Amino acid sequence: WYQRRVREAVVSTQSTGYSQRNKTVKLREEELIFIGMQPNLDIPVNYKDSPVSKVAKREEERVLIQAQHEREYQDALVNIKDKIREAEGLISRRTCRIRSGSGS
Repeated sequence: WYQRRVREAVVSTQSTGYSQRNKTVKLREEELIFIGMQPNLDIPVNYKDSPVSKVAKREEERVLIQAQHEREYQDALVNIKDKIREAEGLISRRTCRIRSGSGS
């Protein structure tokens, strides 16, 4: 008699825990779908408009823009170095003229 009641109590507690875990899992999934952190598998997905594809597209654009900026930067460095060499050359020529006494 006593063991049977204990068994019934255990089974009742276990089934309540099982059903509550299932409810919790379902509620968690619904909440994740609602806030957009998990796709709703019931609705067909347009992968072009999905956040993942948008992020990938933005990443590609960012890489291309970054490469373009790097090329522009390297070209600007070359131009600046050429201008500096030219200016230093003029200064050193003037300095040589002044030292040699010809002055200009």
